[in-house]
Amino acid sequence: MHLPANASENLQFLTAEVRTQCLTLRSAIDRGDASRIRRIVERSGYAANLKQRIQSGCLTALSGVQDDKIASLRLATVADIAHQLERITDKFRDLSRQYLAIDTCADMSLRGFRPPLARLHTGLDGLVDELPPSSGERAMTLAACAQRIDKQARKLHEGFVDELKTHPKQAADLSRCVLMAHALHQAGEAVARISEHLLSLQLGQSMSFDRFQSLQAMIDRYPELAGAAVSNLAETRSGSAISGLTPSHQHQPAAVFKDGLRQKLKEERKGVESWHELYPGLAPKILAYRKRGESAALLIEHLPGFTIEQLLLREPEALCEDGTKALFKTLQDVWRATRSNTPISAQFMTQILERLPDIQAVHNELFSDTLRIGHYRQLPFEQLVKRAAKLERALPSPFSVYIHGDFNVDNVIYDPDSGRIHFIDLHRSQYMDYLQDVSVFMVSCCRLPIRDPNISERAQSVMLAMDRAARRFARQQEDDHYDVRLALGLARSLTTSIRFMADRHQARRFIERARWLLERVLDTPSQRVTDFKLPLKELFRDIHSA
Repeated sequence: MHLPANASENLQFLTAEVRTQCLTLRSAIDRGDASRIRRIVERSGYAANLKQRIQSGCLTALSGVQDDKIASLRLATVADIAHQLERITDKFRDLSRQYLAIDTCADMSLRGFRPPLARLHTGLDGLVDELPPSSGERAMTLAACAQRIDKQARKLHEGFVDELKTHPKQAADLSRCVLMAHALHQAGEAVARISEHLLSLQLGQSMSFDRFQSLQAMIDRYPELAGAAVSNLAETRSGSAISGLTPSHQHQPAAVFKDGLRQKLKEERKGVESWHELYPGLAPKILAYRKRGESAALLIEHLPGFTIEQLLLREPEALCEDGTKALFKTLQDVWRATRSNTPISAQFMTQILERLPDIQAVHNELFSDTLRIGHYRQLPFEQLVKRAAKLERALPSPFSVYIHGDFNVDNVIYDPDSGRIHFIDLHRSQYMDYLQDVSVFMVSCCRLPIRDPNISERAQSVMLAMDRAARRFARQQEDDHYDVRLALGLARSLTTSIRFMADRHQARRFIERARWLLERVLDTPSQRVTDFKLPLKELFRDIHSA
């Protein structure tokens, strides 16, 4: 993909402007030449205009490559490189303003700014000669440059802070020097972002250097992955990025690289290991684990097959039926194998209350009004949940099983060649009420972006089949409160799902169904709660309507 001509040309001008300002600052600080510094402050509009032209050119080009994810990524990345370059000039202006306000410049050692400015000037040389870059060498060089700038800026900052303590009479000027060092540090951060963008352009997906270093360290442990192509598989809501590693001689990924918050990946590693002990063969193998500060990374065995989501949305009916039958059989086997006589409560209503502030932040309009008809007044949703919580406390599951914990349709894989089911994304696995997984699975079917009535009917059939499988297990285990607990679980999942929905009409459908379920449960006398019948067909009817 070639950059639009106007974007490419203006990117060269913008890079040249940044490098010119580097030289000007170096020379002016060395000579104490305030007049040259003022030129930088006065040229604020030029860099901003260049950035705007580059971003406009990339935005126009994006409309023609919407179906090409790599081309779209490259255009968006170049637009942000322009933003970072303009940000550097903004920090240079901050630095210049502080310099011009210093009264005792001659008495201070400001020449420490020269080396990092020289390094920045050199680092940006030839930045746009080759976009996208054919290798990661330029990105690595620029990353090293950013690290040196950061180190030197921090040293300057610490030095001026120390002087503040020993020369209080010069506090005003020394404070300005501290701010100059901070502006230089921020310029270095922009250089670091540009280096990551270059790496992303070369790899064809977003990539930070911390992530790249973790990936490289793991690949080094497996020679068969040397030179593997890196492809983006997914990004989780929590910020984890998931990439596939495909060796040159294969068509499918051989391993999956996942990085994110250390705590979450530590929990996932623990979850996978637990599954290997309790039910071998269900979870993927962990090939490597690496922690780095508050982040961590996993290299995981790639599992062949289709997610249940893929089966529902795109694959033939027969294959979908095979996959879901295998899933329901596997679930019942897992529940029997891990069953413990320890009663447990999923506390579905507590889960709603804990997430309610986040839900209301997105869709507060769904909770602000209550219906009034004559003397009838609809209960506020939160009050409805709190009443249901009192009922729920008396209805724990009579036993517990080991559950997935985040049982969405994209976290279950069916391999048609072996006929086996596999679970992925296992950071929430624990002993719990099995209806936690059942309700999450059903509602994840409801959340699928379906417009085709035939596919919607297929999704509803799968949800009802899940109910039949779980209900059969409940009868075998003499679970007398299956219907009422599943109703509460579905109300929980319907409610908490809307914090990820931009579509207000869909969110309203979900919250109305959650309210309807809670009202039906609460209308059932406590002594007859075992007689409660969950109206699933009515609940799921038209759930995907536009």
